[in-house]
Amino acid sequence: MSTLVKMPTLSSVGRIILVILFSSAFLIVKQIS
Repeated sequence: MSTLVKMPTLSSVGRIILVILFSSAFLIVKQIS
């Protein structure tokens, strides 16, 4: 996560990727339980 902050060019892209990863992980955990 610190590497994404150091790269201003990938800040927006990294933010979108993090949101997608967190949302997908949340959905997976929600389906399992």
